[in-house]
Amino acid sequence: MELPFHLKVYCIYLCVFCPSIEISTRQLCQLWIAEGFIPYNSEETAECYLKELIHRGFIQVSKRRAGGTIKACYVPSLVYYSLLLVAEKTRFVLMPNKEEESLANVKRCFILEDLIEFISLEQSDMYLQSFLNHSSESDHLALIDCENFCEKFKYLRVLNWGSAVLDQFPPGLENLFLLKYLQLNIPSLKCLPLLICTLLNLETLEMPAGYIDHSPEGIWMMQKLMHLNFDSITLPAPPKNYSSSLKNLIFISALHPSSCTPDILSRLPTVQTLRISGDLSHYHSGVSKSLCELHKLECLKLVNGSKLSRMVLSEYQFPPSLIQLSLSNTELMEDPMPMLERLPRLQVMKLKRNSYFGRKLACVGSGGFPELKVLT
Repeated sequence: MELPFHLKVYCIYLCVFCPSIEISTRQLCQLWIAEGFIPYNSEETAECYLKELIHRGFIQVSKRRAGGTIKACYVPSLVYYSLLLVAEKTRFVLMPNKEEESLANVKRCFILEDLIEFISLEQSDMYLQSFLNHSSESDHLALIDCENFCEKFKYLRVLNWGSAVLDQFPPGLENLFLLKYLQLNIPSLKCLPLLICTLLNLETLEMPAGYIDHSPEGIWMMQKLMHLNFDSITLPAPPKNYSSSLKNLIFISALHPSSCTPDILSRLPTVQTLRISGDLSHYHSGVSKSLCELHKLECLKLVNGSKLSRMVLSEYQFPPSLIQLSLSNTELMEDPMPMLERLPRLQVMKLKRNSYFGRKLACVGSGGFPELKVLT
């Protein structure tokens, strides 16, 4: 099927993923933005292009969220290999499969195996702007290899080391000043280094296995941040006499409850999706009274990490902008419906495992839940 010119680059870019393998639509849109394909870094525009490629049959939907939005997709094998021929012929994307294959004039490179072997190759190219590791092996990367890699490819915009395991924050990474998208796997890292704050162009920071209990104050200077994805991250209080906010940050997962203070959340004015995970009862006062500072919040997930105390939902002040709400391990004793039915835009409500220990759910108002579509 013939594609309009503006869709061709998005379509060919699908080659950086494996055929028929599930792709997170959130990650795909983030990569399109980091590559500079999307005008004004608009996620809404990225989602429109995604839907158009689905409509034309280049992408198939594999999962939808409870509200109906697309969560995951895949590229059919027949489509993938047709696109790969075009991508490699134009050197738009390259999958190296032999040692002598040069990266000269290639802008994007991805590998499916042998990450350590690739890093050890004696080659460099100043034009390489994206590197993605899709190997299923959890290779253990030596720090010297990471440093050499960063020295070889100084102008990367996208760096995804995939499942490769690092022991600490890799040296040399702070010199990749054009970096917009970074994914790392450092399970033992507890403290984000100050050096990461030198990456002022960074838009997406993915460390899904990372449990960060300390972040440097300099993170508030990273004004282009749009997405933070961790197992848990604690944000510091903003520096004294510092009035700026992270005005582009729209996605955070999972924020530690200790960071849910009015001073911190009021500096996140555009956050739309937020997952909070930890001891919600211990930090009840801050979390319950601070969420109303997030005037554009649409999707909220609350995960209680304490087995010793329960959450008191009636004292929470939710923003009226909320569209999706998910509760996990909150062990509520009181019926949440009388409070939640007042949220004017709520469409999806999920009461997950151990969220409610009562025996009944009852709506008391005649006009309650005016927009609710899904209750699970």
